[in-house]
Amino acid sequence: MRRMRILPPTLLAATLAACSGATEPEWRRDIGTLFPAEFGAIAVEAPTSARAGESFEVTVTTAGSSACVRASGATVTVAALTATVVPMDERYVGPRMCTDDLAPHPRRVSLRFSAAGTATLRVSGRSSTDPTQLTVIERQVEIEP
Repeated sequence: MRRMRILPPTLLAATLAACSGATEPEWRRDIGTLFPAEFGAIAVEAPTSARAGESFEVTVTTAGSSACVRASGATVTVAALTATVVPMDERYVGPRMCTDDLAPHPRRVSLRFSAAGTATLRVSGRSSTDPTQLTVIERQVEIEP
């Protein structure tokens, strides 16, 4: 008669953890590639005006594979009447194949300026023509009292 060997609970847990880590997809967070205008999407959508002290939304769209890139928020810095937004994406770096398409990955960002005046919105992301370079898109928003 053949006997089954039972693993101790700690060894069993370690074995399962090692196996699951090998099959889980790997995603890495990185600065997103700004969506090129020639493909029909707008990389930065912002209102032309907003009220001081009130939040408003801006949509920033990055580009990448529909299967292997996903929007992952943004870092936002506001100083006086200047806001800098850096869109972040997660890119799949695991063993499976990725599609070679260019899909939009939008995300909404909330901004608020305390004072009235002309605010500058700077969106800094990777260039669609040279991903090793960063590019900046600027928009002006009139902040009303």
